[in-house]
Amino acid sequence: MAVPIDDPPPNSSAVPADPGTGHSPHGEIRPSGPAAAVDEVAPLPRAPGAWPLLGHVPALLRDPLRFLSSLPAHGDLVRITLGPVDAVVVCRLDLARQMIGDERVFDKDGALWRRVREVEGDGGLVCARRAEHRPLRRLAQPAFQRTRLPGYATIFGRYLAHVADSWRDGQILDVPTAALRISCEAMTRTLFPASTSRRSLAEIRQALPAMVRGIFRRMITPPPLDRLPTPANRAYHRTERRLHDITTQAVRDYRSAGLNHGDMLSVLLANSPTADSPTPSGTGRPRTDRELGELVASLFLAGAETTSAALSWALHLLAEHLDVQDRVADESRRVLGGRAATGEDLPQLRYASAVVSETLRLYPPAWLLTRHTTADTHLGGHHLARRITGTRTAHFFGYLCPQADPDRLQIAVDWGYLMFVFDDVPWDATAGADSGFLDMAVRIIRTLETPDAGLLPPEHPMTAPVTDLARRIHQAAGPEQVRRLADSHLKWLLGAACELCAAARAAPLNANEYLALRLMYSAAEPTLQFFQLAEPDTISEGEITSARVRALTEMAGMAAALDNDLYSHGKERWLAQQRTLSSRPVVSNLIDLYMRDHTLPRDRALHAAAVLRDRIVARFVEVRDQVMPSASPALYRYLDNLTCLLRGNFEWGLIAERYTDPDGDHPGAVRTVATVSAIPAATGAPSVPAIDWWWH
Repeated sequence: MAVPIDDPPPNSSAVPADPGTGHSPHGEIRPSGPAAAVDEVAPLPRAPGAWPLLGHVPALLRDPLRFLSSLPAHGDLVRITLGPVDAVVVCRLDLARQMIGDERVFDKDGALWRRVREVEGDGGLVCARRAEHRPLRRLAQPAFQRTRLPGYATIFGRYLAHVADSWRDGQILDVPTAALRISCEAMTRTLFPASTSRRSLAEIRQALPAMVRGIFRRMITPPPLDRLPTPANRAYHRTERRLHDITTQAVRDYRSAGLNHGDMLSVLLANSPTADSPTPSGTGRPRTDRELGELVASLFLAGAETTSAALSWALHLLAEHLDVQDRVADESRRVLGGRAATGEDLPQLRYASAVVSETLRLYPPAWLLTRHTTADTHLGGHHLARRITGTRTAHFFGYLCPQADPDRLQIAVDWGYLMFVFDDVPWDATAGADSGFLDMAVRIIRTLETPDAGLLPPEHPMTAPVTDLARRIHQAAGPEQVRRLADSHLKWLLGAACELCAAARAAPLNANEYLALRLMYSAAEPTLQFFQLAEPDTISEGEITSARVRALTEMAGMAAALDNDLYSHGKERWLAQQRTLSSRPVVSNLIDLYMRDHTLPRDRALHAAAVLRDRIVARFVEVRDQVMPSASPALYRYLDNLTCLLRGNFEWGLIAERYTDPDGDHPGAVRTVATVSAIPAATGAPSVPAIDWWWH
């Protein structure tokens, strides 16, 4: 769970040196037609007993089993409130199976998984989102091949036999502690026996119960409370850091030794790509020692905690059902004859396997799991929406085209809303995972060219609104405008695909590459094409493709893109804080790039981005004033709208919930502010080849 942070990272930007005729919008224009359609379905029932502000958190903390067991009486799907966050509890087995089986729509996210990622880090396999899970799964897959499992079972069996031989009749045993000791030792012997010291193992074993309890507690408490220096918080963070130090050191030890010990970590390293060796198919990019340590930590936690819980409950049930205990003992004597069990014995230990299965049914170790809807969907007769953070698209286009025809501008507004949906759902859901984004992008472009092409999947939520929008565009625009719109979408979505590929490869971009790509995937060109659609007159091909007008178009788009980088940096930092405590830098915009390549602190990187933005705006004003005197009326209006883009995008970013409510559930979590620069800090070409031509 995530709530507003106490000290959100500020944003920074700069007002154009010459804002020109930046007008306010005439009025609110609302999305219409299929793009704003709402399904009529059964409302979700809400669980009773919610407290003001806290919601159902007290009931969940006081007696989670009792609270969750009460929910099926209210419906198959029941809405609960955890502080400021709404959640839906699935209370029917077949619906839970449907949800877990559809990872494209129901991804691993939400309060629980975000908290687990704080422990596992970004490299953890267990809680990885769909886009991240596939390469991690393929990396770890050879370690779980069927031929290796008997070996792991033999390691467990030998150690269990050793522990059982040390127990005596009449001995009082702390079963949870003993079970955790068994699972920790067995996982260590399976994962990395050649590295971990006895002292390190004892540290983790002693602290693991508090860490597991802490994950649940932190899942339903506000993050600001996690930073309080309470004994529980200090112990939690200390254990988390120590776990990652131990697993990272194990990876370093194995890599430096260069030996195959035949254990799980050796298999992971053998299958892991490096800068000097070919990448095994599907395993992704080379990973650092820390990232592989996070993967090992996730496997250790998953195996140790769940195994110890299952073993504890199994022993508890056997103690309560002596007849079952006797049958298990008889089967063990008959099959094993007093020796330690091996992997080959498992098929013959059928009754013991049934006891374990029944234990897991009655007392599942993972009794609360969360999923996050990545697209609008239906489950059990209810509509579950993937919320799109506030875009204020009408304000946006109203700022940019203050004198446009309202009916034509409505098409631009609906397009803007729809493309924000496409940006927030299919784009994010398929980033780095597969070709789903590119496939959908090609279908959308062709539909804009030919509305009745029939390429969009009938069941896809984008199909009806995109088709409707394409038909309205063809009714309002001439053939030349339609062609320009399609071409601009091709350039935009091709740039987006390139950006996703670079992110999937973790290929570092330099400033020149980043700015060239940013100009494409910022969607500036299709936005500016809708400027033209909103106006009554079409600009001639000769004017719109002239070098100066093309430079003005690119400069306006780049200035808006850099403002968006400045605004979104706080949002991206907030989201990163909710997902992991890892300090590895994520290069997602120009500010991150400056921080990485020039080792600048964040405030100086923000300033450097604002300086570049101001330099571009100053050149825009200079070239605009040269072109406007001889421009046709249509081109004059276009250049005036470009000027409005500079100021309008700047002012829109200050109020758009897209930046202040990062995940759609936490309004005000990030604060956006502006710095005003009356005079650009630098002039002239910035020595970036991709954009230097604007000055020449």
